[in-house]
Amino acid sequence: MNILTFSQCAAGYDMTLRARKRSPHTVADYKRTYKKFLEFTGADYPIDEITARHVEKFLAEAKSVKGGELSSKTMHN
Repeated sequence: MNILTFSQCAAGYDMTLRARKRSPHTVADYKRTYKKFLEFTGADYPIDEITARHVEKFLAEAKSVKGGELSSKTMHN
């Protein structure tokens, strides 16, 4: 069984957004959020290894790092 990585799932979700006719700006916003998460984790983990704790830590620590402040829109994404 092949386990998808976070970036593979993100690419699939991008296709879903485009299929649902979301604006290019919306798709780009999500891509920036994915990129920030990947940079934070330092690895493209298998999707089944990513937990709520990873996301919570990303949101908490990204807010506290100088220059790494996330907008409320990015946090929502």
